Amino acid sequence: MRFLLLIFALAMFSAQASDLRVKVALLGIKDNGGLDRKILSKIEAHWYQSLGELELFELLPADTQRSTLAQHKFSLATCRDDECLVKAGKLLGVDQIIFGVVNRDRNAFDLSVYVRDVVTGDLTFDLRTSGEGAPKVLEDMLDQTVEKLGEHFTSATPAWVRISSFPSGATIFIDDAEVGISPKEIFLQGGRTYDIRLSLEGEGDYKSVVSLKEGEVRDFDVNLRKYGRSDRKTEQFSDPTTLGLGYVVITTTPPDAEITFRGATFQGSPLTQANVPAGAYELQVTHPKYKPYRQMVQVTDGNNSFPVDLTSSAPSGAANLGILGYGLESLLWGFGDDTYSFHGLVLGYGRVLGAGRVAKATLLLGGGALGELTDPGPDLFYDLRLGMTLHRLLLSESHELHLGVELGLLGLDLGAISPSYLPLGLPVELLWRLHGRWGLLLSLTPEYLLRIDDDVDRHLLGVTLKVTPFASF
Repeated sequence: MRFLLLIFALAMFSAQASDLRVKVALLGIKDNGGLDRKILSKIEAHWYQSLGELELFELLPADTQRSTLAQHKFSLATCRDDECLVKAGKLLGVDQIIFGVVNRDRNAFDLSVYVRDVVTGDLTFDLRTSGEGAPKVLEDMLDQTVEKLGEHFTSATPAWVRISSFPSGATIFIDDAEVGISPKEIFLQGGRTYDIRLSLEGEGDYKSVVSLKEGEVRDFDVNLRKYGRSDRKTEQFSDPTTLGLGYVVITTTPPDAEITFRGATFQGSPLTQANVPAGAYELQVTHPKYKPYRQMVQVTDGNNSFPVDLTSSAPSGAANLGILGYGLESLLWGFGDDTYSFHGLVLGYGRVLGAGRVAKATLLLGGGALGELTDPGPDLFYDLRLGMTLHRLLLSESHELHLGVELGLLGLDLGAISPSYLPLGLPVELLWRLHGRWGLLLSLTPEYLLRIDDDVDRHLLGVTLKVTPFASF
């Protein structure tokens, strides 16, 4: 049972909650205290490692940072002010830059850590700490700043814009500052209004005023060919309904599907787009495990919601199950301290019916020890189960969780044919795809075994663990 719980925990851990993280670059520590260069490099390496452990940050690799700056012939050693460091952040394509300043008076150290927003240039975090002792004390001081930095960004309410354009490769300006090339995800402070401009040589310029709420994620794509040089257009994203345009929200099941809408492709849902002109658009949703969805949708003024459930149709490819192999079945706990353990040949088949439901039939033929159920224990037995998955949850590309019901016939004597028990269970199943089409079906089933043979002693109540190989097709 502990093994099964561990497998479930690993499966849940492998499911990603979100792919939006703050892209940061660590620009090092300015030394005003005359530290040995080797000691300072060791302290910076420790700081980099500590920052990398913060899950909300996507820390730019040091090698990538050095090569990118070298490519632009930019040296951090020549920077004399924060404006120069912000310029480095723009060249590196990050959202925030982190840097420190250390001052020393004999064995007393003062450390200041600063974080600046690359888009706006605003100071978003600053902290000063002090300590005494050997230079190694700076590592402890930096650890304190990392902890405070994590608390600050966790409690803060940032916002994101994900900008794409047709054609792609447009230069993005926010508040007249160049921030990158489309497509691009941009980290901004929530609760503010920004001027956004896209420009591409040979195409039209696009300008918009975007009001971002705290914690909001805003997706929009721009067809630059709609906006000629002589026809620049400004759109208010804060209230699209006042412009006679539509606000579109597309949600998918499963949420990691690929969405194609208005000529642009996005990964994951929900997808939101503001200022969509009213009209008919093709919406396409695809997922490797399901049949693709393609439909014309009508966008009207105001709010438009388009939920797409791919699991409501039969999946494509490796979805049905062919169960064949050597399996184990064990009643972990039974009413009256009765337990049993069976093992043997497993035959079975599972078919997806749609709407997340899967019908399964399995037959296990083998032998085992049944504790106090019979005396002596049988040499051969059979266990036939018919089940229906009522809820199917995709945890990851290789893990599925099934919740359902099942009814069975358990015969303690294969020669007698007639069953001894009628199992009624509520299985919780984990499909673990190990390699290609092959995998393991792990099942934990609370069940009641209704006695239907007068030769056996009692009804049973317990929890059954099953481990069965399968192949999908």
